[in-house]
Amino acid sequence: MCKTFVILSLLVVALLAVRAQAADDSALAGLRALLPTPGTVLIDDEDPAVLTQGGTANDTWELMTDNAKDAAPGGKSLRMHVGQAINPPYRVQVFSSKSAADLHKGDTVLVGYWLRAPEATGSAIGVATMRLQMYQAPWDAPAALDSTFDAKWRQVFAAGVAEKDFPSGILQIALQIGQQHQTIDVGPLVVLNLGPGVKLSALPHNRIAWPGMEADAPWRGEAQRRIEQYRMTDLSVTVTDAAGQTVPNAQVHIQQQRRAFTFGSFVEEGNPTPLVSDTPNGDKDRAVFLHLFNRATCPIYWADWCWPTRKDDVLAIAKWLQDHDYTVRGHVMVYPTFKYLPKELQQLKNDPTKLQARILQHIDEIAEATKPYGFREYDVTNELRYCDDIYKIVGKDAVAEWYAEARRHLPNAKLALNENTILTDGGVTQINQDIYLDWYRFLKSKGQAPDVLGFQSHFGENFTAPETVWAIIDRFAKETDAELQITEFDINTLDEQVQAAYTRDFLTACFADPHITAFNMWGFWEPNHWLPHAAFYRKDWSLKPNGKVLEELLTKTWWTDSKVTTDAAGKATVKAFLGTQRVTVTAGDKSASKDAVLEKAGEAVGLGIKVE
Repeated sequence: MCKTFVILSLLVVALLAVRAQAADDSALAGLRALLPTPGTVLIDDEDPAVLTQGGTANDTWELMTDNAKDAAPGGKSLRMHVGQAINPPYRVQVFSSKSAADLHKGDTVLVGYWLRAPEATGSAIGVATMRLQMYQAPWDAPAALDSTFDAKWRQVFAAGVAEKDFPSGILQIALQIGQQHQTIDVGPLVVLNLGPGVKLSALPHNRIAWPGMEADAPWRGEAQRRIEQYRMTDLSVTVTDAAGQTVPNAQVHIQQQRRAFTFGSFVEEGNPTPLVSDTPNGDKDRAVFLHLFNRATCPIYWADWCWPTRKDDVLAIAKWLQDHDYTVRGHVMVYPTFKYLPKELQQLKNDPTKLQARILQHIDEIAEATKPYGFREYDVTNELRYCDDIYKIVGKDAVAEWYAEARRHLPNAKLALNENTILTDGGVTQINQDIYLDWYRFLKSKGQAPDVLGFQSHFGENFTAPETVWAIIDRFAKETDAELQITEFDINTLDEQVQAAYTRDFLTACFADPHITAFNMWGFWEPNHWLPHAAFYRKDWSLKPNGKVLEELLTKTWWTDSKVTTDAAGKATVKAFLGTQRVTVTAGDKSASKDAVLEKAGEAVGLGIKVE
């Protein structure tokens, strides 16, 4: 064997080894190393040069090379400078290549991608929405994620189970980044089809953090101070005997019967609806409502799947809530986009006069049908920020007319406007806030200011610092005259411990804010929840960690159950939550009970009880 051949052979072996090493260092190999099965590659965009961009004249894009030790796999990235916040944020996007294989109904899909916000400092964050979606209408997405991130490279994971078949070439990643003025680097993007039967819990989770998550964070002490100031007051009990003499050392037990602040849930309109079904699940559903909530959102969607096709179910829900003395919100009279309205309205899109007349006719109908059930408030419409199909045809003045028509039929109800993505996305929602406030001011200028502004609060993995929540709510309190309510809270993540921790923090921040008058979950039972991973109860009705937090806060932490002893003057004082308190006094073998209603924070209530 000649020396030249040996040298060439060694060079080939070395080259193959280098290539093998490079393959082992790829984003695809790194992702597969974390998984229970290698899966089939749908997208493998290791080189960001294959990514395509869509934006405005204010946005710039450049390819970057990074040889640092903490670089993303491959050392290359696409840097995107977003010139200004834009609504909707998908007007600035980056797109992957299209899927190279089929994804079948029931298959588990996993997306892994690398992100950082290189200019993020201090509390600054990057914000992005990832959607593995069809590249054309109807834009169905088997996996999606809202996330926040900082200046360090981070591998982000998103998973889902396909609800239908997606043939090869129909899916691509769309990374939406127009939420704010920001600079974002994106590295390799990989999508794998893991096939059927793979549990999402077996897949890698994202590390989720938010400012103020620390156990000793200063905001926690401030929250407790606010809760005591705005949600509680002193209840003083004086005990006397049959002769009118004060009784020292009497035992006083103060037990809350009903809270003043309203916590509630959307009534999940499964078919059948558990709340009004004579089934074991119905029994469980009703038990949860009666155990935890004094408020509810009744579905009144004007849609082919709800009103009027399931009118009887809607009115049965309303009747049950009325019979059990719930504070009720009706949601929603007009969802202002053809996607969520009855198909019949499509035929009127070229006739604004008839379209508006049909909408007003429906408002009349739904208002009169539900008026007997005493709803406290109604969402006349919602999501005007981007659901603009209808008012672009009938005009903005027509929206004010919707409120006027609802008010004509429901003079005693409060009328609400509801919006999403105001408190979420790490609080990076300035443009959304501005649009929401502009709508409020417009309706007010027409004499139809909403009585209530709703904040939907659907979180992905984009948690907002409690103090930022306060700052946003404070802005709306200063710039409007409306009640402010949390209307649709949930957290969609696979990390149940983090989900529970942020549930505690967000509820605490909101309960501590004096401007917030109500808090509503967007469902609680996994089989009926629009985002099953966001539910509080599993399919078998066992409590998830976030459900345990919810129950603890509502039935223990923020629920008075105190035992005290009267002093030498026969008096005992307890700081109690606003609402109805039952006071039971025991002195020797005698006892007596009386209810006290605590209506206003800071106004101490005195109660005298005679034991005979």
